[in-house]
Amino acid sequence: MLIGCIEPQEQRRFWIMPGGGIEPGETAAEAATREVAEETGIDLPVDRLAGPVWEREHTFTWDGRRYSYEEQYFVARLDGPVELRPFHGDQHEARHTFAMQWVSQAELDGWPDALAPRDLADLLPAILDGDLPHEPIVTGV
Repeated sequence: MLIGCIEPQEQRRFWIMPGGGIEPGETAAEAATREVAEETGIDLPVDRLAGPVWEREHTFTWDGRRYSYEEQYFVARLDGPVELRPFHGDQHEARHTFAMQWVSQAELDGWPDALAPRDLADLLPAILDGDLPHEPIVTGV
């Protein structure tokens, strides 16, 4: 699942996976399931998550402000097709989003826009094959 975004000041297009900040009292896995529900409408129980499989530290500018994030990426397999309900609870959060879609590995190999993490196309095949790392892989930027 990727979410297409446009950075407001520079109008750069890039694609990210659902996610966001950890609320007080939440674990990273609980935050991941909450964010997936808020952004896609998919309700995942925490016990369906594996990982984190990747992690990265990322500093970026968004709408003129500088941010530094420590990210953890989890994996969940769904039982079948699900209906996406993008940002069904908060349209304000979706204001810089232009698309949300399922993407295949073949599509990622020639993806025209920036991805986060940038090496997603190289990292994903092992995950799709069920080869989950015992410790999170540090992905870089």
